[in-house]
Amino acid sequence: MKPLVYLDNAATSYPKPESVYAAVSSSLRLCAGNPGRSAHKAAVASAAAVYKAREILAEYFGADEPERVVFTLNATHALNTAIKGIVRGGGCVLISDVEHNAVFRPLSRLEREKKIRIKTFSTSPSDPARGFSSFCEALTPDVVCVVMTGASNVDGRILPYREAAAKCRERGIPFILDASQLAGHEAIEVDRFGITALCAPGHKGLLGPMGSGILILGKNAPRLDTLTEGGNGYNSGEREMGDLLPERYEAGTVAVPAIAGLAAGAKYLLHTGKEAVRSAEIRLKARLLEILSSFPELAVYAASGPIPVVSVAARDRSPAALAKELADRGVCTRAGLHCAPLAHKALGTLEAGGTLRVSAGLLNTENDLTRFCAALKTALKKKGTE
Repeated sequence: MKPLVYLDNAATSYPKPESVYAAVSSSLRLCAGNPGRSAHKAAVASAAAVYKAREILAEYFGADEPERVVFTLNATHALNTAIKGIVRGGGCVLISDVEHNAVFRPLSRLEREKKIRIKTFSTSPSDPARGFSSFCEALTPDVVCVVMTGASNVDGRILPYREAAAKCRERGIPFILDASQLAGHEAIEVDRFGITALCAPGHKGLLGPMGSGILILGKNAPRLDTLTEGGNGYNSGEREMGDLLPERYEAGTVAVPAIAGLAAGAKYLLHTGKEAVRSAEIRLKARLLEILSSFPELAVYAASGPIPVVSVAARDRSPAALAKELADRGVCTRAGLHCAPLAHKALGTLEAGGTLRVSAGLLNTENDLTRFCAALKTALKKKGTE
């Protein structure tokens, strides 16, 4: 049986580097204690592994204090912690027109509770400067926070997050970055860019396991309200979570094996080099576009830039039907709205049920894309059925 052709990396990356698998296995065997809870060797080993992971991720994201790296379950957990911890009500929260539900739904709840109003600015798949102009026009005095994705999970467009963060820093407005499709692909410097809170999954571009995520607090971050409360191995005699970082935001036992795998993924990227990663993914995206644009029956939705995420729609069948045809031939893609109805509304694909998304990753090979091309050719020749 041939191995899968995995082109669903925007959902979670696969395969992982061998060092990630090894780190998870080693952690399960050797880091047996609960970090921060005991002084015995097993607990100390776990605590050391977790702190080393903070150091690696702080280096990768340009934060000079590892204590500002908070581990979460995923990017959604990180975004909810940042949004509900920073946004205290009153005024508008500004977002883009391509936000994921991990941003839109927490803010929608706050809006339903009449704590905030959501304001949206328009982006452009081909002209980031136009998107930044729209952002600046929308950044009126009533805006109390900005939450922005770094890159769309539907067409890979990169938003002007650096310029927006700088503008927010000038005005003293908190800037929360959803780096779900950006982390591991683009060089992000939290402190230099003036980002208040960076939220990212560990299991996508950072090449770690599912069940890992990060919230990195910038130097300009306020004291966040807590999303969850409980034991953290610190100030146990007090009723409140305390102010010590990162323990204030890490209630309960952290996922040590997932964190160890995430650290290994980040180390792999650091060793590979950010420019080498970028060059490899630019080549992957160019090849994807070459393949997809060779089929006239496909409408291709792809933004300029290096993020290897592309969406397509076929004229004679639904995205779900085409995804099944490819899955039957061993090719993994994803059909639907991708938890981002705002993005599909902006693209004009919402009413059609979304798109078929093809997302490459750093460890995809030319053979993967050759096999994908052959499978797509066969699937499109087959008469469309629903």
